[in-house]
Amino acid sequence: AWGVPLVCLLATARWLPPAGPNDLLRHAPAAVGGMAALVGFALVNVEVSHAFQDRGALALTADDRLQSMVRSASWAAYGVAVLGLGLWRDQRMVRLIGFGFVLVATLKGFTLDLWDLQGFVRVGSLAALAVALILAAVVFERLVIRGARPKEGG
Repeated sequence: AWGVPLVCLLATARWLPPAGPNDLLRHAPAAVGGMAALVGFALVNVEVSHAFQDRGALALTADDRLQSMVRSASWAAYGVAVLGLGLWRDQRMVRLIGFGFVLVATLKGFTLDLWDLQGFVRVGSLAALAVALILAAVVFERLVIRGARPKEGG
């Protein structure tokens, strides 16, 4: 049920006619694209909940450690997918939204998931999180920030 609105929003954002600089709808493609990003994020959450529940009403929260970690990994994967889409389409705002989803997943992992672990598993998880963040920062800086600078010379 969430996939159809996502596809419709993406198609609408893609096929909206270009607006002039003084047109009231000049920000409409970006607004519709932002709604599509949020609907996609909701779809990821619903699918994770659906994977861990057999019957009854769908709950978006759980005390299960595995479900919480899968949700964090799903958020990060979704963020990377949106970031990749922004790189492929060469759209800075989409890249920033994708990086934002990666940061939200990282914050969730650090503030909620990590502190549920014990002993050396927590230390290893913290070290892996640090390495992943350093690599993400290097990749983001090289692909997004450096790529956004205007080229000199001519």
